[in-house]
Amino acid sequence: MKLERKIRQYYRFTNLAEFGKIGLLVFVFVILAGIFGFVIKLATPTDKELVDQEQMLEVDPLHVRSSDAYFHHFMKVVRNNDGVLIMGTSESGPIEGYNYWELLNDDPEIKTDFSILYGAGRFCSMYIPSMLNEPDLWKGQEVMVFLNPVYWKPGLDTFNLTYQERYLDHLEIKKARIKSGEDIERFDLMFAGGADIDRLQFHELLNEEISQHVRSLYSGSLHGFIYGRKERNDFTPFVKVGKEDFEERINLSALKLVKSEIDTVYNCLPTFLSSPDFALESIDPGSIYRNTSLSYFDDVAKRLDMHVTYIIGPYNRMLGEKIGAKDAIESYDRLAEELTLWMKNRGNAYIDLSDLSELHGVFNDKQHNGKYGGYLIYQRIKKYLNEKVAN
Repeated sequence: MKLERKIRQYYRFTNLAEFGKIGLLVFVFVILAGIFGFVIKLATPTDKELVDQEQMLEVDPLHVRSSDAYFHHFMKVVRNNDGVLIMGTSESGPIEGYNYWELLNDDPEIKTDFSILYGAGRFCSMYIPSMLNEPDLWKGQEVMVFLNPVYWKPGLDTFNLTYQERYLDHLEIKKARIKSGEDIERFDLMFAGGADIDRLQFHELLNEEISQHVRSLYSGSLHGFIYGRKERNDFTPFVKVGKEDFEERINLSALKLVKSEIDTVYNCLPTFLSSPDFALESIDPGSIYRNTSLSYFDDVAKRLDMHVTYIIGPYNRMLGEKIGAKDAIESYDRLAEELTLWMKNRGNAYIDLSDLSELHGVFNDKQHNGKYGGYLIYQRIKKYLNEKVAN
């Protein structure tokens, strides 16, 4: 009788309804997972197909954030075309054709294409989760990392949830944390242990996964496959100028003109003189967070046999001298020395641009190079590339 009561209780209509709901959810999830796998296989080109495809300048940051098929495609084409991926922060945005990567791509003497990923707070450590989750995507990649010394400034040299949510997906962080292994302490320092992921419920994670992967694939590659046309709105192609236009942009009169836009006393745009940010604050060369983020990225890059060249960026020393920011100048100079020593000790390839700190015309404000500064950085990178080929 006890067994009969248990059976009747177990198979009550309300229980059956609940079991039915759960079974339906599981069934739907399995079907979606199958469709997702089929879509990825269908929409993602093979390595053989990638060889003849055109390298792109940029990929939409949302695709990088979710590490979806578009980002994978972007990265594979960069590598298969012997291109270079540049990682920069806010200083690496376009400047009317005058930032360093714009000039590198337009220079007819340089045959390599330079793709760019940049943004405020997008320090190279932001790519660690992707590097851990998708190591095959990064193996052998040729990368240049622009190190802006301002990111050692208190306030910028610590965990920033806004930047993390802007550039990284919760699921990607969670997966990477599991794969971090013995580096879990460094990982937790960089990404706060992915603690914010715990607030997401299962259905929210499922919705996010579907939204970021299935929908994005349908709107691009699969949609093009079905309707016979290829949409490339998710990529920014290279738009290069001719030799004459390029030479006209960098001739002496043009460079004199762009240099004249910069105030001769404070080495910045005149508009910055009245800005509430008009200052040069001290940085912390010994910042645990920032130095750990750099060394962690470098360790993972070495494990993946990536070819990384670091660019040690300049700072606006002229501004600091004019406003009497002695402590700030000393802190920036010490960081440049310590970064140079760190590069040498690790056997890293690097370009030291700290000497540009003393030149007029380099900066728009206290931390972003302007047009003339972009030109000078381009010159130094080109010189480095030529010396690299010669050796």
